[in-house]
Amino acid sequence: MSEFRFVRSLLPGNYGRLATSWVLGIAAVGLAVVLPQQVARLTNLFSGDQPPRWGMVHLAIFYLIASQLGLSVISYWRRKMEVAVQESMVRNLTLDLFSRVLRFSADFFHEREVERINTRALEDTERVATFWAEAVVGVPMAVVSIVVFAALMLADNWFLGACMIPLSLLSGYFIFFDRSLQA
Repeated sequence: MSEFRFVRSLLPGNYGRLATSWVLGIAAVGLAVVLPQQVARLTNLFSGDQPPRWGMVHLAIFYLIASQLGLSVISYWRRKMEVAVQESMVRNLTLDLFSRVLRFSADFFHEREVERINTRALEDTERVATFWAEAVVGVPMAVVSIVVFAALMLADNWFLGACMIPLSLLSGYFIFFDRSLQA
């Protein structure tokens, strides 16, 4: 629970950006579904016994191009907002850290070089804030993506979906925790 309070303390003024980034992420998940659906539609159109109507083919190609263009625009704006949130978190954490460091006694600064203190503080706060910014934006979108794709797999073919969901989770487990795969 203290991590949640810590992250909230770094986010003042960025809740709107964060919410907008999540909404754009949900829209991106929806657009990411269009590509496989339209490829399947084109495959079905050309695999039949009768020749496809070109109006249907053109419409499927239009959906493909429009979804990829929309996905690119959404990705650009999401990344721009993520950078703003990350910079704000770095700034807030750095100011908080330096306000604490400045309260140290003078002996602390006599025993250590100020340049090393500054370098270490700036690098560490940047790493920590970047980690939390990516987690705050990325983890909810990963969960939404997993839920949407699992629901689509189950809706399309329940047996195949029921087989693929546990296999996907198992493969994720092995990728993250198996030492021979990580080497």
